[in-house]
Amino acid sequence: MNPREVIRIALRALARNKLRTILTMLGIIIGVGAVICTVAIGQGASQQVQQQIQALGTNIIMVFSGNVNVGGVRMGNGANKTLTADDAQAILQHVQGVAAVSPMVGSTVQVVNGNQNWLTRANGASQDFSLIRNWPVVSGSMFSQRDVDMATDVCVIGKTVATQLFGDSDPVGQMIRVQNLPFRILGVLQTKGQNSNGQDQDDTLIMLFMCCHPALTSSSAIALTLRAVGGLTTAEIANAFLVPEATMAQRISRAKQSIKASGVPFQLPTSQERAQRLHAVLHVLYLVFNEGYSSSVGPQLQRLELSREAIRLTRSVHALLEQDAEVAGLL
Repeated sequence: MNPREVIRIALRALARNKLRTILTMLGIIIGVGAVICTVAIGQGASQQVQQQIQALGTNIIMVFSGNVNVGGVRMGNGANKTLTADDAQAILQHVQGVAAVSPMVGSTVQVVNGNQNWLTRANGASQDFSLIRNWPVVSGSMFSQRDVDMATDVCVIGKTVATQLFGDSDPVGQMIRVQNLPFRILGVLQTKGQNSNGQDQDDTLIMLFMCCHPALTSSSAIALTLRAVGGLTTAEIANAFLVPEATMAQRISRAKQSIKASGVPFQLPTSQERAQRLHAVLHVLYLVFNEGYSSSVGPQLQRLELSREAIRLTRSVHALLEQDAEVAGLL
């Protein structure tokens, strides 16, 4: 049969049954469209999952310390601080297929630049953090092994922190205060967006990994705690100990080196260890309160924020050791 005749007959049949023709065409269009939409949704979901995995870091395994039971209350995974930096090195050296390892500690901190401040998540990590998390530095550089060895006060920040503190200005090389401690910004991390839990991954600050543990002498531990936790300057600490500022600077530097060289784990102290360390803890709280009540340096006669923090911490210790007369007496 002539192809033209076939087409002519088909068109005539379609014209005689317009409603059936329209319904048939509509069914075909909806069917094809549904298939296209289903494939597109599937590919979009697959791409989203791949992006989330890529943002987390591919081929990554996270190791957390175990649970601890305090007064019958289970604190959950990570509450018992039994992992150390030596454990990370052991994994790197003895586990096959491991390319890089980074210890991690984290806390929520207040970051200040001039009259701008921002509450963010600070993470302590090694120089391999960027490689492990597949999170390159787009401006500036990551801190080096030498920075880790020297416990240098440097950091890299996420895009959100950079925007909140510096606006459109370049933050690389600028100084910020993290819990009243000065840190120099080495670089800005690439934008990552939200993770699978909806958290802003760019709202972060990466600092050097450093654990404080009982390997230090009492005087060194007190001095370093006043510097790192209390936020006192070296001059203020030296004045409290009645020693020259240069001597105190050397003592704090040696304390940092002792932390690096020691293999003592950072973990919750036992009841016996807690009793041994209590005197140093109360000494720190006493010195912080005194420095706030009667400032030894600077134009201000009082620094009420230090006194308030000392009282808050003392109350926390008292809540843990309600029967201890020395803690109650200090409070």
